[in-house]
Amino acid sequence: MVTEKETDIKAYVAGFHLRKPDFNFKAISGEMFNNVRDILNIDFDVIQLDENVYILKALKDNKGFAFNYEFDRIIYQDANLPYEKFESNAFKLLELWQRINKNATYLRLAGIIFNVDVKIDKPLGTYHSRIYDNYFKDLGIKEKKKQVDFHINYIIEKSGRDFNINMNFIELLEKKYSFNIRLDINEIDVDGTKKIDFIRTKQIFEFAKNYYDQEILKFIKVE
Repeated sequence: MVTEKETDIKAYVAGFHLRKPDFNFKAISGEMFNNVRDILNIDFDVIQLDENVYILKALKDNKGFAFNYEFDRIIYQDANLPYEKFESNAFKLLELWQRINKNATYLRLAGIIFNVDVKIDKPLGTYHSRIYDNYFKDLGIKEKKKQVDFHINYIIEKSGRDFNINMNFIELLEKKYSFNIRLDINEIDVDGTKKIDFIRTKQIFEFAKNYYDQEILKFIKVE
């Protein structure tokens, strides 16, 4: 199990993507923003990056908050909340979006990202790296290692569902040792047959949280 003492969550990110772009998304943007403010209890400025992207920037210092409203997706990030509150907010935002946009009833993609720093002692020895020693030692690089990055993408099939996993490891081997993992778990509906609706999205998040809790540290040989 991942414990609070072993990890430091940098941010949770929830993403919900439409099957096709909604070119009417501006017409419902006012209702969307008013309700987002009420759900999250955050005052923000609305910044239009281009014709298809709005970002909400908190008026008060809230560096962990981000919300993107685009013509084919909504992205919600927060680094200041416990998981249960973040998840509740994410589902309320999805429910809102689906209520005012019929195109969001069934999604192309739904998922969550866990961005976490692992609190762990520096490996013994001057040049040791957990990623290098566990996965890349056969490369034969004996020189001092400064940074090791590792990305893996795979699919877990469970009960007829394909869960897409993207996992990034970043290990900095300087005087101050640090280890970051970015775990992205989602389900993708390629051909329109999976019917990723609100209930199915909740199941994706449930699977993702269980996988994070039970599996993430095994990849760096820490259990």
